[in-house]
Amino acid sequence: MCPTRIREKEMKKTLKIIFGIVVAFIVFSVIVATCSDNETTAEKTSAAAESTNTPEATQSKTKSGWKYSEEIDQMDNSKKKFASLISDNSIKFDFPYGNSDFTLLLRSTKGGTDVILACSDCQFIAGFSGEKTYRVKFDDEAPINISASYSSSGSSDIVFLGNTARFISKLKNSSKIIIEPEFYDTGLKQITFSTSGLNWD
Repeated sequence: MCPTRIREKEMKKTLKIIFGIVVAFIVFSVIVATCSDNETTAEKTSAAAESTNTPEATQSKTKSGWKYSEEIDQMDNSKKKFASLISDNSIKFDFPYGNSDFTLLLRSTKGGTDVILACSDCQFIAGFSGEKTYRVKFDDEAPINISASYSSSGSSDIVFLGNTARFISKLKNSSKIIIEPEFYDTGLKQITFSTSGLNWD
């Protein structure tokens, strides 16, 4: 066999080997990339699952907006207990008022328990002996009428809501309430509170 034919065969053999190496390298690269992607996806999935199951995430789902405090009456050493909740929404009133936030306050003293609705910058329209009522809706129940009375001082930025025992009982089992007070020179407006998690004896 002539040297030229021998060199051609050797060259073809060499090219086949090189081609095989290149193909093997490409296949290997694809396999490595696929495995890397799968590991990254698994790590992200695992991290997301761990994040969801962390105590912080669990607490954020069950966190209550209620704030609690106590006071001791220095005159007779009796205890006053309070629970307060800020409204989810605020209402903007015309001049001379402004943007008003609202607070729902439970107050327990030796004289009994009060449910109080207060605003930061407004004037409620209420009554003095139960003749004025506000509609209150607990979760998806039908609205009920609750009496709304001024304080003994006549201050118009707070009202005392009546039927206290029933109100608190329904409040402890609710996750959301809507109160519809009437305001001076504005009419009826709705205030929403997220009420889950109330701890009140």
